[in-house]
Amino acid sequence: RTPVLFVLLLVVVYLWAPKRSTQQPHSLRIRNELVRFTNDTELQTNSTGITMWMFSVSSCDMSPNHVTQFVSHYATHVGIDLHRMQVTLYGEGGQCNVAARLWRQLGVGVVSISKERFNNCTRLSHILHDLNELKLGPNDWWFNRDIDEFLVLPAPFKTITELVQSLKEGVTVVQTHLVDRVAADWRLSEVKLNQSIFDQFPRCCKYLTRTLKNVAAPTEKIVVMHSGVVPTGLGCHFARTQKWLIQGDPCESILNMSAYPNIKWDKYPKSMQLKKSTMAHFKFTSDVFRITKDHLKTNWRVGYVRMGTNLESHMQPDGVVRLPRGMMKRAACALCRNQTWTETL
Repeated sequence: RTPVLFVLLLVVVYLWAPKRSTQQPHSLRIRNELVRFTNDTELQTNSTGITMWMFSVSSCDMSPNHVTQFVSHYATHVGIDLHRMQVTLYGEGGQCNVAARLWRQLGVGVVSISKERFNNCTRLSHILHDLNELKLGPNDWWFNRDIDEFLVLPAPFKTITELVQSLKEGVTVVQTHLVDRVAADWRLSEVKLNQSIFDQFPRCCKYLTRTLKNVAAPTEKIVVMHSGVVPTGLGCHFARTQKWLIQGDPCESILNMSAYPNIKWDKYPKSMQLKKSTMAHFKFTSDVFRITKDHLKTNWRVGYVRMGTNLESHMQPDGVVRLPRGMMKRAACALCRNQTWTETL
């Protein structure tokens, strides 16, 4: 009996003893996941010889329907291998675990949670760290995409890899225009799951260009870039060049490239503008107030203050916000003639 009792006692002690946290820091957790997925047999370079990587960020309280539409779009209409998609979630508490579970269920390869306060610099720092760990080669291309940015490829391309294959020799950065998408009834509507997000927000506008001119985010966005190209801290809208080093960058303190020895930095990237394509910008959903307030906490540009003030001033007594038609007329809003709406750009 004594040996049996002794074993039972050991089991009880083990079960009740405080456990050491197995939570790894962001960098180590990312490194382990990247090694696992890079060694996966499914991730061998495809027949085109090009390997594509996608990075994204999201707040933990982002609408699950919006997240699902986002992941589905890039897998189905852009041709992204979700094993090579990496997302960093910002926030705290149980909602981050719930959000991470959703992203993983959707098939996203690497999902990590950061408790740092989100801003452009922390985002870029995480991306540079991950690129350094991946040790990308000459056949690797990548891009970063905000969760409200949906790339619409021009015909005849069905995948972003096909687009890269068509580029002229020497081109290492591709850019396109951002076009705001707005609901037909001008409401800041909640994203639904059982209908295309493009059909839910069928109006094409230049709201950010016309209303927040010179203070909001630039109206161009990088579509894709070669492995050696590093974006600036301005929301990854432009490529970092020797000129940017002279002019300065809001994230200069974390852009010391010597800290990322595995990134073969291209200081003089050659860019091209992608015509007959757009980056559909689904910012004006029911999440816009929360997102704007989150940005204000991180001391972002005055443009977000102006946008938040403009939108709140049009809130109806029932809490519904309809974008004012006069403002939208100035923003050249109209029903989109097609998904690659470029007529008024």
